[in-house]
Amino acid sequence: MESLNVGTGQLFAVLLASKRIVQHCRTASEISITRAFRQGDIRHNFADLAKVGAATGFAPRFSFCEGLAQFLDWAAAQDGLPAGYESSLREMSERGLLHG
Repeated sequence: MESLNVGTGQLFAVLLASKRIVQHCRTASEISITRAFRQGDIRHNFADLAKVGAATGFAPRFSFCEGLAQFLDWAAAQDGLPAGYESSLREMSERGLLHG
């Protein structure tokens, strides 16, 4: 079967998504933009739903913000952090992928 791209079909900035997460989680986390883009980073992207809609009749039932809120509620209801979480943060930091 051919791969199909699925999403909301609308452009949504990572900064706005980050702000929604901070707001939803009621945290005082600060968001900083380093502008330290790496070669190969995708700067702008969104799902074109024309192909998947034609093939399957798919249409999103939720906006990005609604889906994000549902995901965050689900994640908050999960028990604890997955094994290896702390080591993954340490490794990302060592590789220069985690700032702050």
